[in-house]
Amino acid sequence: KISNYEVTMPELGTTAPIPINIINLDRDEERWEEVNHELSRNGVPKEQIQRIPAVYGKNLSKEELQHNTTLFARLFCTPGMIGCYLSHRKLWEKVSRESEPWQLVLEDDVVIIDKTNKFCDLVNEAIDEVQQNEEFKGNWDVLMIGAIGPVHPEGRHGIGMINATIAGGGRKQRKVT
Repeated sequence: KISNYEVTMPELGTTAPIPINIINLDRDEERWEEVNHELSRNGVPKEQIQRIPAVYGKNLSKEELQHNTTLFARLFCTPGMIGCYLSHRKLWEKVSRESEPWQLVLEDDVVIIDKTNKFCDLVNEAIDEVQQNEEFKGNWDVLMIGAIGPVHPEGRHGIGMINATIAGGGRKQRKVT
């Protein structure tokens, strides 16, 4: 359970800081500064934030693309989409090797839309909702607290709606409040 950006492990009765992993391209130093500011503004201590170097898809060789993607991905995904996928895969491999019960993964363009500065409480509520759901209780590994596909605040989603439909399995996305 997250409380003031810490993880409480009920089975151990201990508390430890939650690692917050930020995916960021080496060339995007300004974005790195902006995401640090965004998180600090929302009460996250800098020592809990870790930068994860992103994969720059345009720099991948033909061999790297063939080794790491399907033919379908090579035909229909942009190099940026492939780099994003490989960045997330690299991070999930890292997370699976570590012992923390929870980790938060964010991209460097995250915007926390929370005027109350209760980001941590909102994450807690989302985790509680999943844990209280009989279908998922104790049987989940990933909780998406962000969005897949369309995220325009005024509802102008355009082609992002196709990605959301495919990646989201055609389900209507819902907001945990």
